[in-house]
Amino acid sequence: PSDQTNDPYFHSMVYRITAPFLIEQGFLTRPHADPNHLASYDTSAIKRHSQSEYEKAFEGKGRKTAAIIADVVGHARERMAVMIFAATIRHAKECMESLPPEMARMVTGETPKAERKQIVADFKAMRFKYLVNVAVYTTGFDVPHVDLIAILRPTESASLLQQIIGRGMRLHPDKQDCLILDYAENIERHQLESDLFTPQIKARSTKKGEPVAVKCPLCSSTNEFTKRKTDDGDDLLMDDEGYQVDLAGNRIEIEGQFLPGHYGRRCFGFQMMPNGKADRCEHRWAVKLCPTCQHENDITARDCEGCGEELIDPNTKLNEQFHRMKADPLQVSTDEVREFYMTKWKSNAGNMTIKASYKTDYASFDVWYNPESRAGRIRNLYEDFSRAYYNGKIAPDLDTFMQYKEKGMPPKTITYQKQKGKQYWNVYAHNKPIDREPEL
Repeated sequence: PSDQTNDPYFHSMVYRITAPFLIEQGFLTRPHADPNHLASYDTSAIKRHSQSEYEKAFEGKGRKTAAIIADVVGHARERMAVMIFAATIRHAKECMESLPPEMARMVTGETPKAERKQIVADFKAMRFKYLVNVAVYTTGFDVPHVDLIAILRPTESASLLQQIIGRGMRLHPDKQDCLILDYAENIERHQLESDLFTPQIKARSTKKGEPVAVKCPLCSSTNEFTKRKTDDGDDLLMDDEGYQVDLAGNRIEIEGQFLPGHYGRRCFGFQMMPNGKADRCEHRWAVKLCPTCQHENDITARDCEGCGEELIDPNTKLNEQFHRMKADPLQVSTDEVREFYMTKWKSNAGNMTIKASYKTDYASFDVWYNPESRAGRIRNLYEDFSRAYYNGKIAPDLDTFMQYKEKGMPPKTITYQKQKGKQYWNVYAHNKPIDREPEL
């Protein structure tokens, strides 16, 4: 721990040059993080940064990866080149499934050197836009036109995070800045919210909980596990078989399972079988029940050991499907209007219209309203807009609408959809109920 460090080897700094200084002097491109991206992975359960923990947090079709990649693509519309840092090879493949195939390539430690060299050459020549990699190009990678870094993996190393950010800081004549999108809570982990270049580095505590002897209710073997504690640091009440109990000695049950009072998951005891082999006891103190075949799986299992079905909480699955739908601009959405601005606008055809600019949590777009249009759909849209703005009243013309605009209120919600293959958006209604996340 930091307060117990004695006689450190290095005692003084000879010289220091900072990234902000080099940016100000014009030697590096300024990076900036966007904290308002659509979604993030939950990395709170990652402790040892192991392969199994990465698989649980980041892998799995139908989870957050598709929504996150859609968000990256949305941010990348005006960007030249994007580097995506994935957590595992399977995770990288899932990223590729949501990217435009003609615009994306993947490089991992398994990629042959000749193929990797060709991919890098094509990336530098701007033959594709998205480069997905797994622990390959964190350092020493020089492609100056990279102007978006998407971090879809966690790291405990502050210096490695700085190196990843640095892949987008090379100078390029057509690059004004580099956008950093962190989907794995690294910026919060290293406290970089206000400054990307000053991570907070602390020594890790080595304190562990006290061990406790627990008797297995199935095979009677004695296991030694680490005690769980309350939020105040007190020991939980627990019976001999390792389950939490209340003051009356009754086991505490939630959602059909007794709560363990320790961090152990499965018994370490072995039973001798008739064939002379010893099998490990099957008892688990905490299980993840498969909704398909009811098999009891380890709480960290991603796939059912009984039927192979992917184990996803039903409510989580519904929410992820909802966010994936919301991230697709071609889907019809009704969302709250976050920002609104309007002005009179002369169209290319010479018609006077109202140009309204909308911003929701998922999109930004412009709409042109024209009460004098020959198309009934466009006139109806204007009338719906006027009723929403003036509390049920329809302004007869644009001059009247703009004259009394201070007395009205912008629409609270808007129903919209992006036109396929075009930059324009269709608007269908105003002040309709917004789309809500589903609840079980």
